[in-house]
Amino acid sequence: VFGAVLGTQAGRRVELANSFELKVAAAGSSGSAAIDMDYLRTRLEQYKKTFPSLDMLGWYSTSTAPAPDESDIAVHQQLCELNEALLYLALDPSGLVGGGGGTGDLPIGIFESE
Repeated sequence: VFGAVLGTQAGRRVELANSFELKVAAAGSSGSAAIDMDYLRTRLEQYKKTFPSLDMLGWYSTSTAPAPDESDIAVHQQLCELNEALLYLALDPSGLVGGGGGTGDLPIGIFESE
């Protein structure tokens, strides 16, 4: 599962407001996902018409890895065509089912471009 994250940013303060799922065109030559960039651009244009203050601040996917792996980095580089300073939100679905230890914490890792 891959998606775009929309919101606003002022300095280091980020407010995430909305998201939508991304289409995967096909597996790339490295075996990683290839995002359908035409679909993404169309959806971003549609959102801009309705929510002009929202920008694409990042993207999300499901992942059980503690840090981005090579396939995540390949997707990130592809999406950086639109914004070079994207956030990556990785949701670990295994942490939602009986995992979390009752802490109430969401199993989400947030990574930023360097």
